[in-house]
Amino acid sequence: MPISQEIKQRLPWLIIAAVVLIYLIVNFFYDPEQTTWSPKCILLQLTGFKCPGCGSQRFAYHLMHGDILGAIHYNYFIALLSPYLLLLLSGELLPSRRWRQYVHTHFVTKLFGFSYISLYFIWWVLRNILNL
Repeated sequence: MPISQEIKQRLPWLIIAAVVLIYLIVNFFYDPEQTTWSPKCILLQLTGFKCPGCGSQRFAYHLMHGDILGAIHYNYFIALLSPYLLLLLSGELLPSRRWRQYVHTHFVTKLFGFSYISLYFIWWVLRNILNL
């Protein structure tokens, strides 16, 4: 049975969603602060500077265990960005073409892209200057 064109278009997103789900399941049971096999930030180890994603594993662990303030403490940027990423993911994975079109029309724009990139670099600099 041939794979439909729509499934072929969504396949990369489905793979990403599956990998993220597996990661979240593993991260739920193993605290990244307590495990030695949990990936470490190469930039932090080499330079001593935190990258914009530093703390994301601990953020996810604490968020999944209901410690919202603890999660936010580890990475403010991911806390700010998570609802937007979930919105984009829902626009790709939910079967409604109307919803997908709405998401792409209103939230996948040059303005959002420029805003994200700007905030990303601002966060990178601020977290190292202010030690966040």
